[in-house]
Amino acid sequence: MAYLLSYTRLPVDSVIYDPRLAYSMHLAISEDGENYQALNHNSGVLFVKATENEDGSLTPWSLKNPVILELKDGGFGVVAERIGADGEEDTESAGKFLYFTTKDFLDYTEVGFLSKEEAEEKKREGNADRMKVPAAEKLEIQGVVPQNVLEISESVADRLRKKLLTPVNCGMEFPEQVEASSAEELEKYRAMAFYTDGTKVAKRVDWDLSTVDFAVPGTYKIKGNVHQEHFEFPIAFYRADPCVAKWKNKYYFIATNDADDNHTLYIREADTIPELVNAEEKLILDSTTYPHVGNLLWAPEFHEINGKLYIFHAATPDEFFKEESHVMELREGGNPSCKEDWSEPKRVVCPDGSDLCEAGKEITLDMTCFEWEGDYYVIWSQRQFLPKDLGAWLYIAKLNPQEPWKLLTDPVVLLKPDYGWSNNHTFVVEGPFALPRENKLYVTFSGAAVDTSYVVGLLSIEKGKDLLQPENWKQGNYPILTARSVESEYGTGHNAYVTDEDGTVWNTYHARPGVEGVRSSGIRRVHFDIDGAPMLDVTEAKKTGCCLLVDKEEIGSVGATGMHSRFFENTVAELIAVTEGESELKVRRALSNSKMLSSDVSAAFDPMFAEAFEKRSSAFFANGITFNKFTGSRGKSGSNDANGEYIAALRRTMDEAQVAYQFAELGRVDLGGGGTIAYIMANYGMEVIDSGVAVLNMHAPYEVSSKADVYEAVKGYRAFLRME
Repeated sequence: MAYLLSYTRLPVDSVIYDPRLAYSMHLAISEDGENYQALNHNSGVLFVKATENEDGSLTPWSLKNPVILELKDGGFGVVAERIGADGEEDTESAGKFLYFTTKDFLDYTEVGFLSKEEAEEKKREGNADRMKVPAAEKLEIQGVVPQNVLEISESVADRLRKKLLTPVNCGMEFPEQVEASSAEELEKYRAMAFYTDGTKVAKRVDWDLSTVDFAVPGTYKIKGNVHQEHFEFPIAFYRADPCVAKWKNKYYFIATNDADDNHTLYIREADTIPELVNAEEKLILDSTTYPHVGNLLWAPEFHEINGKLYIFHAATPDEFFKEESHVMELREGGNPSCKEDWSEPKRVVCPDGSDLCEAGKEITLDMTCFEWEGDYYVIWSQRQFLPKDLGAWLYIAKLNPQEPWKLLTDPVVLLKPDYGWSNNHTFVVEGPFALPRENKLYVTFSGAAVDTSYVVGLLSIEKGKDLLQPENWKQGNYPILTARSVESEYGTGHNAYVTDEDGTVWNTYHARPGVEGVRSSGIRRVHFDIDGAPMLDVTEAKKTGCCLLVDKEEIGSVGATGMHSRFFENTVAELIAVTEGESELKVRRALSNSKMLSSDVSAAFDPMFAEAFEKRSSAFFANGITFNKFTGSRGKSGSNDANGEYIAALRRTMDEAQVAYQFAELGRVDLGGGGTIAYIMANYGMEVIDSGVAVLNMHAPYEVSSKADVYEAVKGYRAFLRME
């Protein structure tokens, strides 16, 4: 058995974790009922749907006190109080409780309201109060407001872990022996990567053929490395709504240009996706060529329709309130990077030739196109401003493939911003893009304001069902990509997808590198989970990370378990021998290219012994994790002195991850000190700095530290492991 904790979170202002996000049901899982791991990046998994008013507008809602329970006929239930979107009381539902059902705590059905008596009966029948609830201060979960704990089967727990935790590569399987008479034949062999969610992915192998002569038949012993592309975020600053497409064996990149206030569209061309990062940009559209698209060139996308290439984008001759969807066609035999080879943008129209909407009253944008079961469809975002702003909704229609600026069917409302994560700061769903799979069509879309709260939601529909019937679509209750999904990437959204020559699906998206950062483009591999659904938060480690625990520091770090032992060096040597062959030089290079935090504690300023400290250079409680540039005794004796470049890189990493930190010394120059193990590892040439939390009465029988500092230290270590 396992234990499932239901909780909400304390809001952390409108930037970090808004009330509309915090007032939702979150889940954490435990094996022992004491130590809980937050699921879904400590983000909500159950949100209350907005209600629609007579004028078409939406009234958003949130929830509090969600109680999870068992159902007699199998499955589970959730009983919660409905509150206003931002946490205010809901007078409409006073004395009533919202009731949801679920089979697996992943998909939920909002049944309706229960009376207080009915809700209490559900709780009693469902063992809702059977398990002890840990106190918030004992849970290492940011902002947790615990509600109740339910005992669940290991099978349910296992599925939750596989769906709501980011999978990690846990093994590789290589072909031990292959037969090939050419380099081309070797390309068919793949390595198999295994992940903690039970999935596996075939990977290309880059073979070392320097010792192979295929003209001479025989048996060769060759080595290979698993091929893996890694794209540092961002690949392009000031580029939003990115899209990459493959056309006639070349790859093309296009995006909204935030650098010039959206007045131009540029294209990059390359033979491979990695080469797009540094490819030359070529202008293909500006706001002066055609009067009817003289402003706000937004969200361009490449789409191939019946063997022709098109660019779908939004534009206006005037202001934002007249933004409309347009289509450009590449002439037969034309070059996508040549401005003159693209047609004049044509405004998208209805089946009868009339405008899709009335400019100034409504806008259309983010139109995307895809083929599914022999027909072409478009999905776009449309927003009504007059007589009342209803927010941006998603629409769908069939498309005429011969003239893809014309719809074949009338528009149908597909989705409204009905969950708190899609109406946070503003009522918007936009940026749809289709990801067809074998038996299911997925559509990712973006919701909320285009700030740090921007997130990605997921729609899906089974093969064989009518796409123009909204009830056939399934919307996930929670977003699949948020500002908490990947460290230091805020406001992630507006996805597009491309499949490379190896069959790997890549996700292009924009985010902000830091809370105040500009919208910038990124590329990340799409992982498909146990159900085949896309996961957009699986990242590659920039460097191999490890945690090395040693003792004997107080007597000089000696012995087999002290830092002076060769254990770590020998371990690195073994790894290199297995992967690349024995090489003392490679071992030294690996160690010298490493970065390290020598994690210990730092002396907090003690006002009772102020004469032992330099107050202006001391660590204080609640100021975050402490870094010590040097920690030697009585000055710098016996210490490591971290260089300025490393400190600058470390500061940048902490700033981007919003980690509170401080720099300090271990006491007055002529009195303080006590170097740690940093100097030992610095002998290898690696970058090292001392770090830890400020402690009062350090090394005394009774020590005092700040819980806030411990928390920031955990954040800091996590950020460090993702550091370049």
